[in-house]
Amino acid sequence: MTYTIKVTAEDIAMGKPKHGGLCPVALAVRRYLPAVPIVVLSKCIQYDADEIEVELPGRVQAFIRNFDESKPVKPFTFRLSCPLLPI
Repeated sequence: MTYTIKVTAEDIAMGKPKHGGLCPVALAVRRYLPAVPIVVLSKCIQYDADEIEVELPGRVQAFIRNFDESKPVKPFTFRLSCPLLPI
């Protein structure tokens, strides 16, 4: 399944740097996958009990790096493909 994820200004304001469960990307992904436990790492998202990893697009990785380094970031949209999601 592929999702179009929107990281909003509110996600950025509410997000916590260097926190895989509360960064802006994690907050945005949770809106689309509320029942799936996720952790956002610097280059991928882990989910499900089997810790399935999905690599994040390069610009999402750059956003996370900039946010974690307290550099300015802006809202953006990206596509995320999540195979084997639990139903």
